[in-house]
Amino acid sequence: MGFETLILAREESYAVITLNRPPANAISETLMRELNGALSGVQTDDSVRAVIITGAGDKIFCGGADLGSAFSGGDIDHFIRFGNSVMRKIERFPKPVIAAINGHAMGGGCEIAMACHLRLLKETARMGQTESNLGIIPGYGGTQRLPRLIGRTKALEFLLLGTQIPAKECLELRLVNRLCKDGETLNDAKALARQLGKRAPLAMAAIIKAVDEGLEAPMARSIDVEIEGRRRGHPGLLRQARARVQGALIAMDLGIGGKVALVTGAARSLGKADALTLAAEGCKLAIVDLNAEGAEETAKEINSGGGQARGYGCDIRDTAQVQAVVARIEKDLGPVDICVNNAGMIYTVGQLKDMRDEDWEFNLAVNLTGTMKVTRAVFPGMRERRWGRIVCMASIAGLMGGFGQTAYSATKIGVIGFAKSVALEGARYNVTCNAVAPGIIAPNASLSPLYERMVKRVAMQKEGEPEDVANAIAFLCSERARYITGAVLPITGGMDLFTF
Repeated sequence: MGFETLILAREESYAVITLNRPPANAISETLMRELNGALSGVQTDDSVRAVIITGAGDKIFCGGADLGSAFSGGDIDHFIRFGNSVMRKIERFPKPVIAAINGHAMGGGCEIAMACHLRLLKETARMGQTESNLGIIPGYGGTQRLPRLIGRTKALEFLLLGTQIPAKECLELRLVNRLCKDGETLNDAKALARQLGKRAPLAMAAIIKAVDEGLEAPMARSIDVEIEGRRRGHPGLLRQARARVQGALIAMDLGIGGKVALVTGAARSLGKADALTLAAEGCKLAIVDLNAEGAEETAKEINSGGGQARGYGCDIRDTAQVQAVVARIEKDLGPVDICVNNAGMIYTVGQLKDMRDEDWEFNLAVNLTGTMKVTRAVFPGMRERRWGRIVCMASIAGLMGGFGQTAYSATKIGVIGFAKSVALEGARYNVTCNAVAPGIIAPNASLSPLYERMVKRVAMQKEGEPEDVANAIAFLCSERARYITGAVLPITGGMDLFTF
């Protein structure tokens, strides 16, 4: 796999990832996606026992975010969220990750370094979370990791003042493990990687896992994590949720890496968010949409970030097309383990007295019959393999009804009944089926002429985001939710509650 913004080299028992965006090796969305992809590649390579992250040149390891790229009109929230997921990937990587800090590490560069397990710093370089000098705050976990590494008091001082910390002080504060002479940082990191490469890989992974999960937990709980790691013998089998907090998010291993996930209606909006979230968990994605070109674009975005996805055009109303596309998916990616029935639509909004038969039939064909046909195509294989996750997209309209939404509401309550029935049929085969019922979700909700009135009915007094739905769906698809089936999860901000 070729990269535009970094260089990946495998040497002996380790891999070296060089951030390569001179002169400052600044962070862009492309760099973060490529870093994620490079890490995914070496994670599954058994010949790689350790990873080194360094910067091109000898003056700047990484100067932080390329603000022109980050704030040039794209989705800033996605830029930050995805970057945080990469930081967590480094932090919980099952092989030791060494930061060879061969120059200044500022802002996001400091955050990349802090996410690494070990840090070697050039003796003339500086590190620091300097965002406050620009009137912003760190976005990749700097406010959380710096206090954990050096203590709250000094961390607050440095964060508030945007201090560039000299190398000697970094060592005294234990922000780094050791200092290196000019020109020797990478060589020293390679020597350390060789030492680590001689250690047992499973033991290394278990140690990293135990420290990551237990560091912020009470001591008794931390000891349980360590004992569990020794008993299981492999970190991937630990069941405890992550205890490290990044901002408002708690990272959690969902246990679905490598699973094949089919998401319908994934060329845009909610379905695309579902696909991107499952891809971030390591799933192989089948993007199915009536818009074949849009499906390919979503798949391309996932692949560019180091994931694995294929796009497929399909009209889910057509039984033959559904059967053919599932056969292609199984050939291209493997048997479908996860099915997210996201595809749906509100064809018309109008009162029952004005309802035409064809309007009713079209809503039914897409929202309910289409969901049935896709589920029917993948369900037998899930039963046979005795593992499967099915999530159906209902709606708050299915739970409460909606003025002028007779057809749409009827299809969505039908989806709920369908999901509960499938849950009963799959329960003995470890195949779960649940429904989610979103409320007012951006950006499409704002197109409604009733938008202001709808938001006023929401207890939280705001609309939800596609990621709010996607995160719930990812959880229901996970090993964490293995005992949840036949459930209907409202994602409404309290819209379904009685409010005065």
